[in-house]
Amino acid sequence: MANRIPSSLKWLVDKRRRIHSEIIFLEEKVSKRIAAQQARLLKLGADLQAVDATIQLHEILIDPSKITPVRVYRDRSDFKYGEMTRLIYSFLAEAQSTGLTTNQVADLMIAKRLCQLAVNRFGVYFFLRCESIVFVNAITNYYINSAKI
Repeated sequence: MANRIPSSLKWLVDKRRRIHSEIIFLEEKVSKRIAAQQARLLKLGADLQAVDATIQLHEILIDPSKITPVRVYRDRSDFKYGEMTRLIYSFLAEAQSTGLTTNQVADLMIAKRLCQLAVNRFGVYFFLRCESIVFVNAITNYYINSAKI
């Protein structure tokens, strides 16, 4: 007769297995990102050397190492150009009779964006379900009811 494994030990073993598999998954994901960043860095380094060599060919002599870099801003919006305006107009058109405050419009935009991000993670079915439940029922009713109060 085999010994029975206590449930607490089984839970701990299962927990360890899950954590270990997540660590392996994240290590693979990070290593892929690092490899992509290193490849991009090598390409940018080669481009910089090519530009430096071209500058030195010019008749006006400039030391490329004295040229200071420009700060590059990477703060990009989650919305494409014009998408935010279209969303605001669509939300205001849906709530013509009640009107919306700026906070309500912002909440609707966040909810819409979260549903769009969910598509990337969980697929189109989740988005359709999310949009029908969240937008049609929960959020619309919440704002219509709160506007009446």
